[in-house]
Amino acid sequence: MNASESLPSREDVLGAFAVEADHGRTTLERYLREYPQYADDLIDLSHELAQHVDVSTAPLSADDEALITSAWRRHAASGQQPLVDPMARLTVPELRTIAQQLGVPRQILAAFREHKVCLLYTSDAADE
Repeated sequence: MNASESLPSREDVLGAFAVEADHGRTTLERYLREYPQYADDLIDLSHELAQHVDVSTAPLSADDEALITSAWRRHAASGQQPLVDPMARLTVPELRTIAQQLGVPRQILAAFREHKVCLLYTSDAADE
C-alpha cells in the first residue's frame, strides 16, 4: 500500500455494507476478507440487518386499540407543546462528531434522525 492509499474508516465500511443489495453470507465473507479489522462490527451489523421486522397489515386487536386510545387520551390531556427534535438541525459533520464521541456507527444516529428508531416510554410501566 502506498502513501496515497488509505484504509476506509469503520463507518465507511459499515455504511457500504449496509447499502449492499444482499447482506447474505457471500457479501459478508467478502467484506470480512477485505476488512478483517472490522470483523466484529460487520458481523454485528449483519445480524442487525437480518432481523425480521413485522410489517403486518392485520387489524389491531381490541387490546392494541385500547392501549392506543388510552395513550392518545393521556397525550391530548397533557396539553404539552410539541417536542423539538434535537437531531433535525444537525449537520452531517456534527452527526459524525457525535457518532465518534459516542463510539457508534453514524447509521445509528441517522436511524434516530430519520425516525426509523424510536424510544417508547409509558408512565404505567415506570410506576410499577
